Parts: sequence; C-alpha cells; structure tokens
Amino acid sequence: IPALIGFLFFPQIRQCNRNLLMISIFLLINGVVLYYPQTVRSGNKDARSMTGFDSILLGICGFFGMLAGFSRVGLIISASAVRGADKEHSLNWALLLSLPVLLVYLCFDVFAVMTGGVGALGFKAAIGYALAALGAFLGASLSLHMMRRFSRKVGFSGFSYYCWGAALFTFIMFLFI
Repeated sequence: IPALIGFLFFPQIRQCNRNLLMISIFLLINGVVLYYPQTVRSGNKDARSMTGFDSILLGICGFFGMLAGFSRVGLIISASAVRGADKEHSLNWALLLSLPVLLVYLCFDVFAVMTGGVGALGFKAAIGYALAALGAFLGASLSLHMMRRFSRKVGFSGFSYYCWGAALFTFIMFLFI
C-alpha cells in the first residue's frame, strides 16, 4: 500500500531522484540504517509472530525504497532484523515485498512499449530485448543466491560502507556539476 501511495507522488519522487545532493543524503542515511542491525541482538521472529506494527514499518521501508539512494531490500531487512526477525526471514520478507513494486514497473514498461507502437519494435530489437531479459533473469538469480548466502553467514552491514563511499562520491559530483 505505501508503494501505491508512492506512485501517486511519482512526479515529486522523480524530481527528488534527479537531485544529486538528495541522493547523497539518502545514501548516507541508507548506510546508517544498514549498519545499525549489527549492533542489536539477532532474534528468531518469523511470519507467525509478526505484528501489525511490523507490517506497517516494513511497508514504510518499501515506500522509501522508491527514492534513489535507498535500498528497498536493505531497508526492509534492517527494519525486520531490528524488530527481532532472523536474517533469512528478513530477506524473504524483503524479496516478497519487492514483487508488487516490480510488477508495477513492468506494467509501466509494457504500457510504454504498447503506446509507442509495437510496429516500431523491429525483429532485431525484439531479440535484443529478449536476450537482455534472459541476462537480467540469470543475473538476478545469481544475486539472490549470493544474498541468501550473505544473509546467513555475514549479514549486510558491509554494504553500508559501500553506501557511505557512494554518498561521498555523489556529493563530490554534486559539488562539481
């Protein structure tokens, strides 16, 4: 539901996503949010013990994932870990909550192709798009496998260092552009 509300504010979100200063601030915040769960004790909460507050909190994290600089999956994993979920359940919730947003993006893309005219899409372009989709699917499958391994063994706090570095780089770009 928060993601659907976010689509109502899509023009404002798009404008915010084009501002390098805002992106660097969001990356900095995202790094803090990803780092924090390693400072709390790991829990064993699963879907049966999830509360209404947990659901609202994870939905809000999904909404913030629409902003450039925030990782939807990272925010949901961090919030559920802080609320006492184990790492594997946190990852499963994050991936499941990402599906509706990805389906909406897919619908937008299909609509854009349909309104642009299917006739404008040549055979070579269609083959290229199909190969790109296959590559994206294989890359996503490999990424999911790696994320599951990281979630069990290490966690995602290391990604916070990447976010802080990206925030610094983006801020420097903001200063010089």
